[in-house]
Amino acid sequence: MSFTVAAEDPARPLADSGPPEACPYCGPRAFWRNGCHERHRLLLGSCCVQRGRCQSCGRTHSRPPEGVTRQQRTRSWQAILMRLYVLGVSLRATAASLELLGCLVSPTSLWWDVQRLQAEAPWDTTANLPGVVLVDETWLPLEGRRGELQLFYDLGYLDPDQPLMDGVVSEQYRGEAANPYGEPELQKSTKRNQALRNVLHDGRMIDFYRMLFEEKVRAFDFIWHRAKTDSQETASNPHCDIVFMGRGSHRLCTSWTPLGDIPIEMGGLIVLEGSSHLDHVKSTYGTLDVDRYCTNYDDAAEIEDGSKVWQDWVKNGAYNDNALETRQQLGGRWLTTDYEAGDLLVFSMFTMHASMDNHTDRFRLSTDTRYQPASEPVDERWIGDDPIAHGPDGKIGLIC
Repeated sequence: MSFTVAAEDPARPLADSGPPEACPYCGPRAFWRNGCHERHRLLLGSCCVQRGRCQSCGRTHSRPPEGVTRQQRTRSWQAILMRLYVLGVSLRATAASLELLGCLVSPTSLWWDVQRLQAEAPWDTTANLPGVVLVDETWLPLEGRRGELQLFYDLGYLDPDQPLMDGVVSEQYRGEAANPYGEPELQKSTKRNQALRNVLHDGRMIDFYRMLFEEKVRAFDFIWHRAKTDSQETASNPHCDIVFMGRGSHRLCTSWTPLGDIPIEMGGLIVLEGSSHLDHVKSTYGTLDVDRYCTNYDDAAEIEDGSKVWQDWVKNGAYNDNALETRQQLGGRWLTTDYEAGDLLVFSMFTMHASMDNHTDRFRLSTDTRYQPASEPVDERWIGDDPIAHGPDGKIGLIC
């Protein structure tokens, strides 16, 4: 059977890929032309796709040309939508903007697109969707980084002969597992770094989570500050955050925010592909609470008076102390990238992650912050003006 293709409207050309190879319902290849239907080819403009009716079973079918899908909105179009959604543009505002461009679609239809893409994205590792939420660099004021590094300099952790903003480790601490944030003076000062707190507990960060949870957001008051040197002892072993903060909502999310550029050689965060969907990990390792301890063990008194943080069986909360073995046991790939100032990495409590060694002479600066729906229970260890964290007041004794 032959087809003659004619455009019904010069402004909307008819796209025809030829007759289908076979009827998807009954098999024969004979078709009648049966009208056409509109499909968006790109973000702007649309085309009419030829539709055929099977001469055998009478059902209709069409074969869209390359770049056109059966949905009203193409995959590339939906990827753009997802990026706008992640960056905080409301669905209503997106629909209104697209209407001005001649593309009519309701906010409800956009919402369904977002739900489908969110469900597909964790498994489709080739999807052209952002795995790291990209934001304007002005979101992360470099004054926040400057404030932290000035404190490091005042305490002697930085090379005085190098520019402050480079964060070069002084000769005294190179190769050492130096932790400037362990200094009492620095712990107090970081609470006064208002530029950094504005980034983490206000503005776009909170807007993002309000959009994600679709309700008011509760942020943990405790902020985890990280300063990694070139010592191998500073890399984090594979773990899930749930074991450290699982007494409240399990919809809790982590934001890992680099304070400045962190190329791969500086030892950024790595996440294990698909690990948040491993039910056997959730039901075993994922039930651990690092602040539970056995009262009938010899070191129970040390836990109770705070001279020891965790009992040995807790293994510092790590799933494994070897990232390669973890991947072999659980499958998937360890994923990472070159992080830049303004990037944000968001993941769930059950996402297996770790960090790599820092192979540079500079401090790798980052923060971990946590956010959850305000209506759900919150882990009492991480809230308030002076959170109890992993101290004695946060311990739960058990007879083992």
